Amino acid sequence: MGGLSLEHPWAFAFGLLGNVISFMTYLAPLPTFYRIYRSKSTQGFQSVPYVVALFSAMLWIYYALLKSDELLLITINSAGCVIETIYIVMYLAYAPKQAKLFTAKILLLLNVGVFGLILLLTLLLAGGEKRVIMLGWVCVGFSVSVFVAPLSVIRLVVRTRSVEFMPFSLSLSLTVSAVVWFLYGLLIKDKYVALPNILGFAFGVIQMGLYALYCNATPRPAPKEVDAPMPEHVINVAKLGPAAAMELNTPAAVRPPTMENIVACASGQTKEISQRREDLHFFLVEARGAGMLLWQWTALGIPICSAAKSSLWRALAHGLDLIHQILFERQNTQELIYLLPKPVNSTNPPSNNYTRSLTPNLPMRPRDHMWKKPSYGMVKVNVDAAFHADTLSGASGAVGRDDKGEFIAAASWFIPHVRDVDSAELMAIRNGIYLLSSIGCTKIEVESDCLFAVETLQSMDDYMGPDSAVVAECKKLSIDFNKLSFKHCYREANRVADELAKHCFSIRVPDSWDDVIPDFISHLLVNDMSII
Repeated sequence: MGGLSLEHPWAFAFGLLGNVISFMTYLAPLPTFYRIYRSKSTQGFQSVPYVVALFSAMLWIYYALLKSDELLLITINSAGCVIETIYIVMYLAYAPKQAKLFTAKILLLLNVGVFGLILLLTLLLAGGEKRVIMLGWVCVGFSVSVFVAPLSVIRLVVRTRSVEFMPFSLSLSLTVSAVVWFLYGLLIKDKYVALPNILGFAFGVIQMGLYALYCNATPRPAPKEVDAPMPEHVINVAKLGPAAAMELNTPAAVRPPTMENIVACASGQTKEISQRREDLHFFLVEARGAGMLLWQWTALGIPICSAAKSSLWRALAHGLDLIHQILFERQNTQELIYLLPKPVNSTNPPSNNYTRSLTPNLPMRPRDHMWKKPSYGMVKVNVDAAFHADTLSGASGAVGRDDKGEFIAAASWFIPHVRDVDSAELMAIRNGIYLLSSIGCTKIEVESDCLFAVETLQSMDDYMGPDSAVVAECKKLSIDFNKLSFKHCYREANRVADELAKHCFSIRVPDSWDDVIPDFISHLLVNDMSII
């Protein structure tokens, strides 16, 4: 029985509505590609989501062609193939050589190799109805895989009693999409379309129920032993499979946060600075738990030495990051900085294991290399980061001063998980940009003593390293300023930001100051020509 049969007008209605929802999902990345077209650069965005979306559309077209009266599946997925092909061609037109080669490899591997293998196996190993059944279960497995992602969000909401990372509109769209395609599959008696959306509907209802339960609840900080997961944008359409989730790769609208949104109060309430979504985070959290066990003990039950702990944990973290980037990295996957409460027994700054993030081999400089005022009409923000090698955690500090050397604002952030020193420095630069954006500055100079971070952001080429998401966000934010420049400075010129970062790391409580200068940096501001 087909979805277009006049005997089943409801099936046609739900199929048509599903087409509308899916088409809107396909158009979601338009702002991303408009930004790419305007800047003539991919800005570090990844092509994997669009390649996977094209694969999903091809898979469902093949399934629909094997069945009779599946025109509604063919129409929307044909449109999806055209749209995704345009996205990929546009990406290849503006991507650097390395990104082009990577995209070509993924296209050949997934859309030619894997799809060709599925095509070959279904044609050789089965025929008639068995072929449809075989391909149907492949489509079901591909669609169900996307629903693993919301588990981490649900887990976080229950633990923190906060719905900050689970927007109601997202949960509602997930539920509506699942209901529409489930009813369509049910009415045309196609279990392969209907089955994945049962799980989608269940997750949608659970998320909306949790939203109703915790929307007015008092939040509590996320447990320190587990990294708080990033918010996943998942809207599953049965015929689209995970492509529906991955198509939401568009960068979140850059909105200047308020000072309250930049840092949390001392009570430890979690605040988001910028949103980044991460699929597979549930897997990463569980893998991190296993890594922590390896970190603590050897197979014989003997504690591992400090150096071995750091090396083993770094290797695991880099391995998981690499897996994530290859499979599901997307530039706008939202990176959150979780602001944790002050630990009970952590009042003194670390000594032996504390690693200050410095420019390598940079000698001490004379007085004439100290902090200098910015150019006329500009505001300078100095940023710095602190990094703890054993725990892979850190903190960042930022202080803004005008062209007269007068203090404007300062803030510090605790970062519970960071890959290495360079990652912490790049996050510090991003946070400093957000700080001045939140108070309305339009012409800024960003100074850091990390030469790698400054040169990376000054480069016109797309950065393809592990911190490409942070680099892309910093470059994207520059569009919203009349003028923004990145400059390298010596350690002596960055002492205020350094002190802010170390202070935050020692107490693990983020803070901000826009009217009163904190005592622990006042003497440094005096030396740096402040108004005090």
